[in-house]
Amino acid sequence: MECNTIIRKSKNIKKEKEKEKDQECIICFNNNYRIIFRTIKVVNINTLTHIFKECKCSYFIHRTCIEVWIKLKPMCLICCEGIYIL
Repeated sequence: MECNTIIRKSKNIKKEKEKEKDQECIICFNNNYRIIFRTIKVVNINTLTHIFKECKCSYFIHRTCIEVWIKLKPMCLICCEGIYIL
């Protein structure tokens, strides 16, 4: 039974990774940074450990885009709750 659980979890992780590849940045609406710079990729904001959010919202962004956004306007893009760089 544990083996089946592990297989299901690994399949879910693969699906999540594939979803991330197809997402666009909610700030700049551009997923081509990966092609241009190769090191800048679209990630789920909840995976960034240096970002603190007061909400549960989830969206895909470029790390550089969210850092600039927080400096200009420190609030969630969806619900307007506080969002900070730690």
